Amino acid sequence: MEASGFDQTYIDSYGNVVGCIKGNLPGPRILLDGHIDTVPVDQPELWEYPPLEGTIANNRIYGRGTSDMKGAVAAMVCASAFYAKRCNRDFPGEIYVAGVVCEELFEGVASRVISSTVQPNFVVIGEASELDLKIGQRGRAEIVLETIGKSAHSASPTKGINAVKKMIKLISAIDTDYNPPFQNRLGYGIME
Repeated sequence: MEASGFDQTYIDSYGNVVGCIKGNLPGPRILLDGHIDTVPVDQPELWEYPPLEGTIANNRIYGRGTSDMKGAVAAMVCASAFYAKRCNRDFPGEIYVAGVVCEELFEGVASRVISSTVQPNFVVIGEASELDLKIGQRGRAEIVLETIGKSAHSASPTKGINAVKKMIKLISAIDTDYNPPFQNRLGYGIME
């Protein structure tokens, strides 16, 4: 990023790689976001090319993560640098490009640090979508449920309270009785 003319680049405490190009005028902050981690390779022997080498063949790059999402992150870096150079930075605001880690396994834990630091006005996520643009997202909530029981000797289990059975009833009730809300653009919520 530095070699491409970014004003600032850094690696945060999670390992996210962030770069910023500043326009000549005050204005909004746009964040171009893409993850740079990949899911593990279970059976590398089944790959036509070594999955972790980034092999160039037939005018293509082959390897784990090339389309999800190393290609998009590279395009964001190049496009941002090209735009800033072409217009001589005569644009309002700041362009941030973030290569995010921990997305594949922890879905967003590391990107929260970027959002709180950059505080973007707009975010573009370059996830592979067959060029199908999406506006908005359903969002995500993680809810921690806890049931409390009371231990009892196995000779007299009725004197105790089985926390596992209470949790089974709770999860069953949520699964059968809860209907996620509907939003016109995004449809029904999903609960998994």
